[in-house]
Amino acid sequence: MKKLVCTCLTLIILFATAANAQVKVGVIGGLNFANITHKELGAQSVKGDTKFGIGAIADICLFDNFELRLEPMYITKGAVATSSEVNPVDFNIKFSYLELPVLLKYSFGDMINPYLVAGPVLSYNTSSEMETTVNQVSFIGDVSDITKSLEYSVTFGGGVTLALEGISVFIEGRYTLGLNDVISEGEYVLNGGGITISEPVPDEVEMKNKGLQVLAGFIIPLGL
Repeated sequence: MKKLVCTCLTLIILFATAANAQVKVGVIGGLNFANITHKELGAQSVKGDTKFGIGAIADICLFDNFELRLEPMYITKGAVATSSEVNPVDFNIKFSYLELPVLLKYSFGDMINPYLVAGPVLSYNTSSEMETTVNQVSFIGDVSDITKSLEYSVTFGGGVTLALEGISVFIEGRYTLGLNDVISEGEYVLNGGGITISEPVPDEVEMKNKGLQVLAGFIIPLGL
């Protein structure tokens, strides 16, 4: 998946360059205030967790103020679920993804450019873990076996670009909403202190990622 994303990005940039389209490249990163929506999770409560993301940018001019923005990115997601037992326990759910947002960007203004972005996101799960602490004993487990490999999302938001000499810097906010259930039927296993915790996950359980991202970065025109 990683090689496929890099190959597709390279081919699109080469095609755009050959077609004399203006191309800008750069770096993006920031915070993901992640959370999940869920069904039949059996949790007393679910609260968000602060994660991060970092990646690259390719802005390809389409026409007028419209650009195609490609953003191959490594991003972490998840939430903290509190069990519905008499003595509740927090389960820290951690997902890592390699994702490719394909966004339509509309800019307006001159030196200071407000802009809007929106589009689909394809994500590939690279790792899934769950952690908890019971009676001061820490438990951790790899839950990749019950995590689906692919996630489909939509994202939308806006930001502001400041054009400087030879470089543009920007800051933006986006909201991303997962469209598909990322959990499969199976069993999770956590280990700690020589003890194993194991619980089944029925097919009725559903989890979808969501998150508010605050991102910043810079872009430069190719050939500068």
